[in-house]
Amino acid sequence: MFLVKTLSLEVVFVVFFLWRSLYEPVEVRAYPQALLILMGLCALTSLYYAWKIRNTSQGSADEIRFNKYFSIGSFFCYLLSFHALGFIAATFLFYSIWMAVIDRRLRIGHVLIAAVFAGLLYYVFHNVLGVLLPAGLLANVLPD
Repeated sequence: MFLVKTLSLEVVFVVFFLWRSLYEPVEVRAYPQALLILMGLCALTSLYYAWKIRNTSQGSADEIRFNKYFSIGSFFCYLLSFHALGFIAATFLFYSIWMAVIDRRLRIGHVLIAAVFAGLLYYVFHNVLGVLLPAGLLANVLPD
């Protein structure tokens, strides 16, 4: 029930900030609005699956609690390692480990999804949006 309430609050958050973004100049509102719409879609999808799990009781309370605390802890470690490892390496490790623990086994699909996702995010943020991301371990490999 806690997850459903939290995700419902996230949907309200997204709607509120979408409404507030309408008061920003047209030149700068497209990117935040796109992110808010994607965040809202992710929240609605998560809300649907949380509601579905709640009604079917697929996981035990201890398993759901572990997944919640593990997700928060691993995200905190991801943020701490972001600068030292670099964006690509930290993102790859975060998603690989997170998917392996949640699914309770490491599949080649997890590694491939994490690699493609990290590379795609780096490309979008670095090349398309021009955001400077920490290179970390790959400083000599990545182009400027």
